[in-house]
Amino acid sequence: MNTKSKSFMVHYNKTLYNKVNHTMTQADISIAEYVSRIADKSISKPKSCNSMTYRVLVSTDLGGDPDDIQSLYRLIHYSDVLKVEGITSCTGPGRPGSGRETDGSKRIIERAFAASDEALWVLVWGSITDVAQALHDAPEIASRIRINYIGSSNTVNDPDARDYMYEFMTEQFPELWWIENGVLPKLSHDTFRGVYQRGEQEGEWGNIAFIEQNIRGRGSNHGGMFEELCGDAFPVATWPEGSLKEGDSPTLLHLLSPIFGNVGNVVDPTAESWGGQYRKPDPDRFPNYYTDLDANAETCQKTISRWRVEYLSHWKERWGWY
Repeated sequence: MNTKSKSFMVHYNKTLYNKVNHTMTQADISIAEYVSRIADKSISKPKSCNSMTYRVLVSTDLGGDPDDIQSLYRLIHYSDVLKVEGITSCTGPGRPGSGRETDGSKRIIERAFAASDEALWVLVWGSITDVAQALHDAPEIASRIRINYIGSSNTVNDPDARDYMYEFMTEQFPELWWIENGVLPKLSHDTFRGVYQRGEQEGEWGNIAFIEQNIRGRGSNHGGMFEELCGDAFPVATWPEGSLKEGDSPTLLHLLSPIFGNVGNVVDPTAESWGGQYRKPDPDRFPNYYTDLDANAETCQKTISRWRVEYLSHWKERWGWY
C-alpha cells in the first residue's frame, strides 16, 4: 500500500477503520456514519438540482491499488444524493451456500428490507460473493435491489459467485436488475475503464494533472477533525502509476448523470450516461439484465470517456465544499 493510501486511512481512522491496513471489517459501518456526519455538517454544501436521492450500499475490495479509495471520495462528495446505508468489505472467492453468510451479505439483506418502496442500489467494487450469498439466503430481496457490478478482474477472481448470480437469475428470478460492466473475456469490453482511459487528457483533465491542479490543497479538515485537508490525503493509483483512476466510479456516475449532467436514465442503462451505455443481451429472458455493448473495448469505453470533462468539472466544484 502506498503512502497516500495509508495517509487516507490514518486521516479517517477515527470513524472509518478499526486498524490502519487494507482490511475494512465487514461489521464496521462507521464509514457510513462518517459520510452521514459530513452530510450533516453545517458547511457550504452543493444542492441537488432536484430532490432525487438514492439508497446506496457499496461492497468493496478496498486494498492494493487505492482506486477504490478514490471512488469513496467521490461517494462522500455526493452524499447529498447518494444516501449511504452501508460499506462492506467483500469476501470471496467461493460459491454461496448454507452457513456461509457474512457480515456483508447480512447487511445487504437487512438494508434491502429497510424500505418497502425504494430500491437499494448495491454497488459492487470487488467480487460479487456477498451479493450472491445474500440472494442465496434471502431470495425475496431480489425485487428490492439494483445491482451495478464491476466485473472483469473481479469475475476472474471469483467466477463461482458470478455464475451463481446468473443461475439465480435464470432459475429463480429472471427480472433481477443487474448491470454487469466488464463481461469476460477480461479487457474485451471493460466499459468501466473509460472513466480513466481515453477522453480529454490535455491540461487539467489529465489523470495526473487533475490531482495536482484540482485536488491537492483543496477540501477541508472538517473543523479540525483531521490533521490534513482531504485533498492532501487523496491517494494516487498504483496503476496507471500516480494517476486518477477511480475505476469503480462508473457505478456512482450512473446515478449522478441524470441529476447533474442532464443525460441518462437510471432505470434504463441503454441510454447514454456518464456511467456508460449498456445493452440487454437477452431481453426476452432477462428484461433487466444489462452488459457492455456488443462492440470492441474502445467503443464501449468511449460511452464514458466522452463525458470526461463534464463529470470531472462537476467533481472539481465539489472539492471546494468538502
